[in-house]
Amino acid sequence: KVRAVLRQGPGSARIEAWSSMTQTLAAFQAGYPDFLRQRPSAEVHERIVRDLPRTYFAGGPLDAAGQQRLQNLLQAYAASDDAIGYCQGMNFLASFLLEE
Repeated sequence: KVRAVLRQGPGSARIEAWSSMTQTLAAFQAGYPDFLRQRPSAEVHERIVRDLPRTYFAGGPLDAAGQQRLQNLLQAYAASDDAIGYCQGMNFLASFLLEE
């Protein structure tokens, strides 16, 4: 399959990847209220809280409201995906989603 994708060029793989990510995002958005009510393990929660003050937007550090929004998003994602949960660096990726 890899050879077939390489012969077709990156465009064909890009379409498949975007389709998969879009379906995943739609499922996450639909379940977001339920994921917010769930809580990740104490260890995951602690790692998220530890990384919040280290997260910067283009304009500087997050204020308290921004940290709360980021914490909600990260905890909801951790609750939605047990296999990944939370790992260092997700805070920076998620902060881009929250930029206004």
